[in-house]
Amino acid sequence: MRFVIVSVFTLMLAAPQARAEPGPVVRYLQSEPASLFDVGQDRVADHLRLERDWFEQSLLREYRQFIGTEFKDDSLTGTTGIGVGAAIVEYDASENRISISSRIYVTDYMDPKRIGPMCAKLVDYIREVGGVIYGKLRDGKYSAYAARFAHLGYENKQQPKDYRQRLDRIFQIKVTVYGSESFRPVAWCEGMLLSDEVTIVERNK
Repeated sequence: MRFVIVSVFTLMLAAPQARAEPGPVVRYLQSEPASLFDVGQDRVADHLRLERDWFEQSLLREYRQFIGTEFKDDSLTGTTGIGVGAAIVEYDASENRISISSRIYVTDYMDPKRIGPMCAKLVDYIREVGGVIYGKLRDGKYSAYAARFAHLGYENKQQPKDYRQRLDRIFQIKVTVYGSESFRPVAWCEGMLLSDEVTIVERNK
């Protein structure tokens, strides 16, 4: 039996290997260059992922007394009772908005009066990480998010004037709150980066 296995293996080595060629979809993607706009969105998303634990712990400190109980499914957030999902950054061409979207997971027993304000609080935290407090830049000419839309070590002399300041005007932050057990959205909120206003929509139970 061992001899047969070795013989088959030897034949497999001796046989010419069929070479797979990339299909039209792969060839298309390989020929499409990544733009600075694409790279900038990825950098913003990476920056926000590094702040995910801070978002979660900050919400927990402020809303712990209103949680009601801990998650039954500890895989979501350990034993905290509040979880924050990874941010997604994408461009909406129809609205000319760079959307920063995130999620909050809370227990279904949390005080419903606190869900909307907590949703708005995460919008403000995301603004703060970008360097915006009460609708104003904390320092500098543009946000930490707009700063990600730049070449490293050099500048294109043909770049539009003040383009990062202009980018800041189209950043929009969106947050959805989900119940941890029902996995249904219970609230939505959104606001522009350079603003201190947040629109909150709560689901009627």
